[in-house]
Order: sequence, then structure tokens, then C-alpha cells
Amino acid sequence: MNTQLKRSERISGIELLKIIAMALIVLNHMIQSLTEANPNMPQIGYALDINSSTTSIVNLLLAILRISGCLGNVIFVVCSAWFFLDSNTSSKKKVIFLVLDIWTISVMIFGITYLCGLDLDRDDSLKQFFPTANGNTWFLTCYILLYIMHPYLNKLIAAIKKQTMLLVTFTLVVLYSLVNFFRPWFFNGNLLYSTDLIVFVMIYFVVAYMKLYTKDASENTKVNVVSLIIGLTGQALCTCAINFMGLKWDMFDGKLLYFNYGGSPFVILTALAAFNLFRKIPFKSRFVNYISGLSLLIYLIHENIIIAWHYRPYIFIYIYEHFGYSHIMLWLFAATLCYFIAAIIVAFIYRQTIERLVRIVSDKAYQGLKALYTKVSNALMKIH
Repeated sequence: MNTQLKRSERISGIELLKIIAMALIVLNHMIQSLTEANPNMPQIGYALDINSSTTSIVNLLLAILRISGCLGNVIFVVCSAWFFLDSNTSSKKKVIFLVLDIWTISVMIFGITYLCGLDLDRDDSLKQFFPTANGNTWFLTCYILLYIMHPYLNKLIAAIKKQTMLLVTFTLVVLYSLVNFFRPWFFNGNLLYSTDLIVFVMIYFVVAYMKLYTKDASENTKVNVVSLIIGLTGQALCTCAINFMGLKWDMFDGKLLYFNYGGSPFVILTALAAFNLFRKIPFKSRFVNYISGLSLLIYLIHENIIIAWHYRPYIFIYIYEHFGYSHIMLWLFAATLCYFIAAIIVAFIYRQTIERLVRIVSDKAYQGLKALYTKVSNALMKIH
């Protein structure tokens, strides 16, 4: 397998798709703030109900758009898997840097908001000091774990034949995409011990099979356009169907977000099709590649639990109190754009300043941990 390209040298089509994916994630989180009331806010009347079946086109559209976060996450996993498959090793230095970077941003936001007078309970405070371990940044935790695992997954993929690879991939898709997506309505939670990490691994095998054995189909523009349409339409129709059922039968009411699942076969199909279409766009842009490189920072900054839960709702409280919701979709997209741009600016400033110090500290930490590991491993090897 080939060495991974530096980000500045990558084809910008994929990097542009990652920027779009980040925008989708931000949109989803803005909808979350619009529709999930924080009881600690001055008022909770600003929140719209998109869980209950509705005759409101706006509420139904918001419920459909709520899948944008899952789609953005899956696009990131697909893009990452594509490059991970060309790598035989994972950098321990990179892992330490990512963990320290996540911790620094989390603690900084806690410190700033604490000095501004925000009163957090003990649990929320502790989460800021252990963001990677407790799932405060669940996507990045899974991303790091997948990054650590990918050399071993690659060895497994390289060791098995096409037929076995197809069987493994098909089994994972059935168990952790189809079964959990079409699970009976009376089951709460995911089935078969499904977790976000397992879904990531399932997507990794799907991308690997596509890259190794379906080159002609994956590079066919018509196939990908049709797949994109089927994926987007199928996901939307599922939400519309559960809404219709909820209006007819009470047992289905309150389940409008029932199909909002990251392992959705329609979401995965959409992400794969979009990836195949964008990777064929033949252009290179240092600017696009640089903004794409800020994606993880943008995620950390805009979706920190303090920002998301204690500050972001004020955007919609202000809109609700001063303008009303007669044009809420326009306000939503305008607020999302401004929020996204603000997160990019903050991420850029952080990268040019504090992150440079974080990298220096992480390099020293890596050297220290490497020396400690050498001493411990040598001592253990002497045990008979």
C-alpha cells in the first residue's frame, strides 16, 4: 500500500466534500438547538417539536434534515477510510497530539466560560477534563480508535480473498446497518450490541470492498448519481412514512426521528455516491485543502457541550422573541452559515497560535512515553 499524500497535495474534490460534510454536521447541531429545549434557559417556548408526527411542513422538513449530521459523520468516515486503506501504520505521535488537542480545547472553553460566570454542575465540569474518555467528543474518540485499528484491519483485508471479503462485509452491513435501521418500532436502542465504533468498522469494510473490487461501478458517474438520488430519497421517504403512520396510529406517534441512524443504509449509500462523485473532480486548491484540514477543530469548537447546551440555544431564543418563526427555515440556514464561518475563524486562530504550543508539548510527551514504554517492555521481556 502506498504512503498517504500530504493534505496540501490531495485532490481537492474530496477535501471540498469534507467541508460540505462539516457544514451538514453544523446544520444538524443547529437544528438540535432549535428543537431540543434546555430547561435551564430563560424560556423553553423557542423549541420546536420534531419528535411527534405533524401536519406542519416546516416541522417535517426539520425532521428530514436532522439526518444531515449522520450523513456528515459517515462522509468523514468514508473519506478517512479511503486514505487509511493506503497506510500500513498508525502514528503514535499523531494519536497523542489529537488527544492533547482535544483536551486543550475542552479545558480552554471550560476555563473561559467559568471565568464568565457560567455555573456548571460537577458532571459537566468533569466531562471537560476527560473529553476523549467519556464520549464528550464521541465522534473524535471513535475516529482515533479507528485510526489506531486501521493497520490491523488492513492486514485482515489483505489476507482474505474476495469471496470472504464479500461475506464479511455483507454480514456487517446486514447486522449493523439493515437490522438496526429496520428494527421493530417497539425496540429501544440499537440491537446486536451495535456501537458507533462498530458502525465505523462496518463502513470501513464497505469502503475497502468498493476500493478493491468494484472499481468500475464506483467510477461510473451514472451509477453514483442514481445511488445518490436513491439514498437521499429513501431516507426522506422513511421519515415521511413514519410521520404518516404516526398521524394514523398512536403507537407510531413520537417516533418521527426513528430512522435518524448513523448506520442507515440510505445514509451510507448517499455518502459513498457523493464521495465517488467528488473524488473525480480534478482540481487542487490549497485554500480548500487548508479549510478541510480545520474540520476536526471546527467540530471540537462548535459542538463542545458547554457551547452547544448553554450558549447556542440563545441564537434561537433571540430569533423567537424578536422575529418569530414565520421564516424559521431562512433564519436557520442564515444562522448556520454565520455559526460555521465563526467556527472556521476561531479554528484558524487556534491553529496559528495555541495549537503550535500543543504540538510542541505533544512531541515531548511522545518522547517521554516512548522512553517509558521501552523501559517497561524491556523489564517485562526479562520475566520468565
